Amino acid sequence: MIFSAQQLVSKISHDMTLLPGDLIACGTSVGIGVMKEPVNTVTVAIDGIGELTNEFRQWGG
Repeated sequence: MIFSAQQLVSKISHDMTLLPGDLIACGTSVGIGVMKEPVNTVTVAIDGIGELTNEFRQWGG
């Protein structure tokens, strides 16, 4: 990771209020990973709470 967990929380909290229970989902650095498929799905699941699914679509050709 480029930033430590502490640095991420600090940087994000400068732009918004973080509350207990908030999640920070991190991906790979720019240029490290690429979407392999035209449509990629990321799901975050927490037992007893539920799931959040986001779909990412590549632009252009």
